[in-house]
Amino acid sequence: MKKFFLVPLFLTLTGGCLLGVGQISRMPLSLSPSHLSQLHGDIELLGFISLFLIGTVSYVIPKLPGAPEHSSRKIADLAFWSILASLFLKAMFLTIFPCPRVSASPCLRVSVSALPDIVASSSFLWITLKLFSQSGQGKLFFLGSGSWFLIASLPLHSRHREVMLLGFAVMFLFGLSLMTIPRFLDREESHPFFTLLTFWLFNLGLILRVGLDIAGDHWLKEIPPFMAFLVLSLNSFAGLAFIKTLRLWKKVDREGEEERKIDRSYEKIVKAAYFWLIVAFLVELGMSASQTITGTPSSHTLLDAQRHTLGLGFVSLMLFGIGYRLIPSLYGLHLYSQKLLYHSFVLLNVGVFLHLFFQSLLPILQEDALTMMQIAGFLELGAMLVFGLNLWKTLRTGLHKSSAS
Repeated sequence: MKKFFLVPLFLTLTGGCLLGVGQISRMPLSLSPSHLSQLHGDIELLGFISLFLIGTVSYVIPKLPGAPEHSSRKIADLAFWSILASLFLKAMFLTIFPCPRVSASPCLRVSVSALPDIVASSSFLWITLKLFSQSGQGKLFFLGSGSWFLIASLPLHSRHREVMLLGFAVMFLFGLSLMTIPRFLDREESHPFFTLLTFWLFNLGLILRVGLDIAGDHWLKEIPPFMAFLVLSLNSFAGLAFIKTLRLWKKVDREGEEERKIDRSYEKIVKAAYFWLIVAFLVELGMSASQTITGTPSSHTLLDAQRHTLGLGFVSLMLFGIGYRLIPSLYGLHLYSQKLLYHSFVLLNVGVFLHLFFQSLLPILQEDALTMMQIAGFLELGAMLVFGLNLWKTLRTGLHKSSAS
């Protein structure tokens, strides 16, 4: 079990975060900026997020009260090694055997490196199909997550990162929220009709994104701005509507919480994660509206800031919640240090804020903004390091004691 949570942290610390900081700091690396950005994204999406979520669906969700029981550890191991093989191939094709800019060979290399992704995503989808074959809260979101993981692994479109983030990671965490927030944060369960409505609207937005992207590459010379606004804003509106159904900020009756064993010390992690998701959706709505009104595409700096907020602000904080709350609680472990939890929480939130704010102002402040982004990158790196240390000590101490007993 430990490899699904500790290896992703090792990868994001040694590859993901360090490459990101190196890219911002303009370190004299041998990789081109585009290859550096691509490798950084692959390590974060596949090495960190995907492995962590595969471990969650294989070892955490089956432990939840009322969750379907199913053992899929061999399939999970297949997905684990497939992702590591994929990262090895991608790193090799970006460093040792880089693709020439104009050639037919890049397509072949992309296809070869995509094969392990297809194996991993198919394994993940198989696990979710078996786990939720009959029922389960959030079933559609988990199945949708597995389906989009498979679609993202196919080298057919250029929106790979968006599909991985929104279709795979965000939808998975939506499903997990439906299963855990009512129980662990003492909230009412979301209304089934509105939950189902947001699910289909969110998926429709993703389908239109990918379809419009493929059409733009092959048939449409120019995509009408208003059509692009409708497509891009659909995910944001559906996501904001889903967040409202969770009732996270609704006042709750705290009487009798001790008897019900409600621990609210972790509530700030979930609320902060969904706060950053709201910010990411609002930024995307603003970019889409501005592009429609002015006819000028949004700047890459703002787009990168929005994706960073989505990936680090929402997804990583939700993974913090899984590591700090769900894993120790479901496996009868004691968190190694509450102080380290607090430090990692503060470091990541401050880092995400500084990164979003100053990357948005990069065209104006230039070097000053770049300096602040470097500071933000080191803060985020520190947050991941503290989180990794805390989780490693928790798993190492707790699982060692349980095996000894």
